[in-house]
Formats: sequence, structure tokens, C-alpha cells
Amino acid sequence: MLHASGFSPARTITWAYMLSGLLAAVAGWMLLGKLEVSVPNLGAGMTLETVAAAVIGGVALTGGVGTIWGAFAGVMLLSVVDNGLNLMDVNPFWINGIRGLIILIALFIDAQKVRYKPQTARSRPTQGQQAQA
Repeated sequence: MLHASGFSPARTITWAYMLSGLLAAVAGWMLLGKLEVSVPNLGAGMTLETVAAAVIGGVALTGGVGTIWGAFAGVMLLSVVDNGLNLMDVNPFWINGIRGLIILIALFIDAQKVRYKPQTARSRPTQGQQAQA
């Protein structure tokens, strides 16, 4: 699809990985500035949070579906839930359980969207297309 649009697929993929690495570095610097300390396992416990935010935002685990704004909305929703539970002084064990439940609900909704996706009918060829064939 990229090649048909006039873009080089290899170049586009390279740029996407470079941009991803740059943004990961910026995120690391922001986290370092927030915590004011650097240790080798700084982001080790954040895997569940990042996957949860992406899934809640509508990004499919199979790939190819989702938007930046949806992922951002997932981050915001998960942040609000986490902050609310912290303010209510909920045990961190239960916070992870609630976060997992939210992920399961988001996956269930995504599976139902894929399962009941309306089938689009193929259009019939026009008279001009039939004559060319």
C-alpha cells in the first residue's frame, strides 16, 4: 500500500523506528526528571500499565488497529483510575487487580467488535469493467 502511494516502505519503517526510539528516550528523560534518580530497573514494573493503556484506548493486540488519540485517551483513563484509587487509599494489590479487570473488559469489548463487525458487500463490476475483462 505504501509503495502504491509513492512512499518507500523501507524508508517509512526506518523513520517509524527512529521516531519511536527518540520518543522513548524523551519519555525516559521525563521519568528521570520526575524521580530525580536513575537505576537500571527504573521502568521494570510499567509493562502492564503501557499495555493496559494501549488496549483501553482501542489498539488491537493483533496490530493494525487504533489511533494515537485513542491510546492517549487510554492513558488518561488509566491515570484517572489509578489516582482515584490511590486517593481512596486502596491496597496496591487491589489496584493491580482492578487494572487487570479493566484490561479484560477492554479485550472483551474489542473481541465483540471484531466478532460482530458488519460484513461489507462487494460491489458488482460496472459495464466498462466487464468489457475490459
